[in-house]
Amino acid sequence: MPRYNLLWPGLCSLAVKRSAILLAALVFTSIGASIDATAQTSSVSARMKRIGQEISLKLVIKAPAPPALILYLTMPESYKIIDSSPKADSYEPKKGMAKWLIRRPRPGQHILRVRFGNRIDLHELTGKIRYKDPETGKKTVIKVKK
Repeated sequence: MPRYNLLWPGLCSLAVKRSAILLAALVFTSIGASIDATAQTSSVSARMKRIGQEISLKLVIKAPAPPALILYLTMPESYKIIDSSPKADSYEPKKGMAKWLIRRPRPGQHILRVRFGNRIDLHELTGKIRYKDPETGKKTVIKVKK
């Protein structure tokens, strides 16, 4: 019996260390999974692609739709918007910022087109969407994917 008592503290600490490592791995894995799940369950998503001097923004809105959303498009000062469909609610060429306020969007897919006066590089454009999540009531900001 005494022989086992001498080994027990060493085995116990090794078991505790392994348990702590496994617990930490499980916690970090579940946090990552919940972040991915939150991103996937967002009621709004958007993707941007370039076609010549034009970009096409595809918005996907899931039910229940937010009451309104604001789309921000940021670009270098050298890029000039000639036209957009729908028309931008605000465009500041010197700041390189355009905004669209979309009231009462319906669930489904929506396409927004923006035409520039010169050839553009998609990597120089950034887009984000702000809205109030209808299920949680939290203000949400998502990036437009490229």
